[in-house]
Amino acid sequence: MSAHIQTNKTRQEKTLLVLLFTGVFLFIAFHVSPLWGYAYLIWYGGFMAALGAIALINAALLTGYKNALLFFALGASIGFTMETIGVSTGLVFGPYTYSEKLGPKLGTVPYVIPLCWFGVVYLAHMLSNFMIYAKPILPASSLVRLLTMSAITAMIATAFDVAVDPVLSNKAVDLWRWTHGGDYFGVPFRNFQGWFVTAFLIDITYRVASQKIAPVPLTTKPGPVLLSVIAVWTALALGFMMLGYPLETQIISAFALFPPAAFAMTSLYQRV
Repeated sequence: MSAHIQTNKTRQEKTLLVLLFTGVFLFIAFHVSPLWGYAYLIWYGGFMAALGAIALINAALLTGYKNALLFFALGASIGFTMETIGVSTGLVFGPYTYSEKLGPKLGTVPYVIPLCWFGVVYLAHMLSNFMIYAKPILPASSLVRLLTMSAITAMIATAFDVAVDPVLSNKAVDLWRWTHGGDYFGVPFRNFQGWFVTAFLIDITYRVASQKIAPVPLTTKPGPVLLSVIAVWTALALGFMMLGYPLETQIISAFALFPPAAFAMTSLYQRV
């Protein structure tokens, strides 16, 4: 390994450690601060919006503003459409309704939910690219390969919901309510089927459409930006490990959310 590559890896490792330790500090500080009484409102409302904004900036840096806006438009619109159908009919995720805790709504869906769909699926998209190809943008690919990658993305995104849905729909948090409950901490199994289908639709639509758009990354030094994807996903895992309730969901968060980040990091370092 050349000295230049080794230096770059050392710099990236330091950047990742700084991001991770900063995230851990902020979560611990928030956990013990007076803001704890408003934790659910601040974390699950404000942070959903922040997740969408972070993902949009990251996408622009790694893929160019055209691809970033395309992913945002598809993620938000498909997510909103599926949520609207879901709330109105119960066919997609199972019967449920949103409470007022996530703020203003567009129809029956809070504004922050489409942002959350974009943010989660974008991060899962990048993690799947890192895991399989160790790069943020894939070369021109066959439909079979695109379908395979989108299935991996959908599994990662669904793992996110496996970890967080029991927390957010718990009566102590009450961001949304499952009308008839379910066998998984009160969540119906159909919800995860709906998550997989929705995430898959967002990702495959983007992968096919973006084949016709030349990527023009806005950064010439993608290393820290790549690591920020892993750091944000890891921070989400740490957050739900600390805030998760029932307590069992804290363990589930670790096993559902950490592996994609670990596999992505391993792939990046093995192939650089």
